[in-house]
Amino acid sequence: MKDKELSSVFLFKLETTAKQFRRYKNRVFKKHNIDITSDQWILLKNINEAEGINQSELGIRCKKEAAAVTRTLDILEKKQWITREANPNSRRVYNLFTTKNGKKIIAIILPIALEIRTQARMNIADDDLTMFNRLLDEILTNLG
Repeated sequence: MKDKELSSVFLFKLETTAKQFRRYKNRVFKKHNIDITSDQWILLKNINEAEGINQSELGIRCKKEAAAVTRTLDILEKKQWITREANPNSRRVYNLFTTKNGKKIIAIILPIALEIRTQARMNIADDDLTMFNRLLDEILTNLG
């Protein structure tokens, strides 16, 4: 494969797009006076979708390093958006649950997150988006 100018390499564009998306999302959350980062939102939403998930499973599900998951969970717990409950089968494992406050913030954020998705996919046909998702799955498989 011949070397290309970095700005035309699709993986560089993908990485740049992901960073821009994260910055945009954080900016929108801040504009709405929501004290949450993109990473916090990803973990909180995933815990809510899989109540009782443990920290290790959450890291795999969210594709996050264990240390980053731990730090983010500490923040979410301090904000009283999640709780950690001892797993009855293992003293070293904690199951994660969304609190009432966590569910309230999710209810506030979800319509905003949907607006962000709508903005990101503006002028993109459904068929193109379907193909893009299929291609992203292929890339993940290739690199997995």
